[in-house]
Amino acid sequence: MEPRVETAISATDNAQGATKAEKQDADLFGTVGPGINILGEGARVRLNFNGSVQYNKYLQESDLDDASGNAFGIGRVELFEDRFFVDGNVNYRQQLIDRTASGSTDNARIDSENTTDRFDYSISPYYLERFGGWVETQTRGVFGQTLFDPLGRGDTRASSNATTVGLSQSVASGARFTSFFWNVTGEVNRSIRDDDDNTYFQVQRVTGDTEYVINRTWALLGTVGIEEYKDTGSTVPDGYNGVFWLVGARWTPGPRTSLSARVGRRFGGMSYAAEGSYILGPTTTISLSVDDTATVGQARNGVNFFNMLVENEDGVIIDETTGLPADPNDPNDDLTNGDAITRNRTINLSLTGSTERNDFSFFTFFTQRDTEATGREARISGLGGRFKRRLTPLLDWNVAARTSYTDDDAIANTYLTTNLGTSFDYRFSDSLTGSVEYSLFDRRSDDETNERQENLVSVRLVKFF
Repeated sequence: MEPRVETAISATDNAQGATKAEKQDADLFGTVGPGINILGEGARVRLNFNGSVQYNKYLQESDLDDASGNAFGIGRVELFEDRFFVDGNVNYRQQLIDRTASGSTDNARIDSENTTDRFDYSISPYYLERFGGWVETQTRGVFGQTLFDPLGRGDTRASSNATTVGLSQSVASGARFTSFFWNVTGEVNRSIRDDDDNTYFQVQRVTGDTEYVINRTWALLGTVGIEEYKDTGSTVPDGYNGVFWLVGARWTPGPRTSLSARVGRRFGGMSYAAEGSYILGPTTTISLSVDDTATVGQARNGVNFFNMLVENEDGVIIDETTGLPADPNDPNDDLTNGDAITRNRTINLSLTGSTERNDFSFFTFFTQRDTEATGREARISGLGGRFKRRLTPLLDWNVAARTSYTDDDAIANTYLTTNLGTSFDYRFSDSLTGSVEYSLFDRRSDDETNERQENLVSVRLVKFF
């Protein structure tokens, strides 16, 4: 456990997040707040948690004085050895409501009318059983909630509070199977909205996956299943219910390369999935993922977000699709159409690695979101990355950048958004660090009245206890 206190002095050239067509006011503001890191692993317990609270005080724009916070953590408890486990997670942050509205280097700092306080948590107990190396089973339950505070960051709640409950049972081939692998999973998940009618979104699904290894290079893949979507508060698109199937192959030409692809029919039309990796070196890997899913906003942004998270060797929680530190406040995600069923087709390509003095992660992505109930289609593409270099034993240089292009049919304009940050971090001692930071937010659009830019310079001290 590592408690800390952060203090910072910052200068901004656009304190109110005004558009380029409006008057932009510069200002100075101070930041102070406590935080805590908890990273622990025992014989049967694993916990990774980071939380902080900060208060911003402005020199001139006193209406922006405000406190905010965030908390993010995942954990696991083994109750009975190799049999019974409980996973848990928690996430509190300021959620962007509409990514095409106002923006800045820190949306939680100034966009009180375009953010809402959001709290997600889930608890998932599961039981494992093995039968003589022939069959392995997993029985899992899940309970979670997504909660919004409409009064905490403005008066609008763009999406309903929701409680998610689920149950799944999987039966898979055991260690005795060497060339033919199979898995059958049945699951039901229901997200109950806290609205006037307590409407709910539910998915029931049975899926069978198979893999047949032909030789060291090739394997055949197959998936078949049946699913039913039900939404008492919205329309289920045609073709979503019924049988679906995917067929494909896995190609493994050597120990460093693996690529699989499947194609078939789902959601009333063609569907596809792919994943791959190439190991460039002992610590450097290229990864590819292609997914086609359908869900509602609460599930996409809430409980299911944690399914993408893993811990790297340094104990940092990362998104395995990008290799970057996990960021629930994805600037390309928001709460518009949060209560409607949305089909999400995504492509992610990432490069992660490290050398003796450098750590780096780069990614590019494309996402298409179709919400048939409202007729909304959105296409988001972008690229970005992080780079860290150890300049001296006590001094690090960090760079992070992300740019994305949004083309949304629900709005008349396209948006090109760039976030850039760089810092020099110095360790004065084991318990005191300091940094000089620069951040840029720039959004360009067909609508010049909604273009925004902010430059921010900060000097920060962090004291650990």
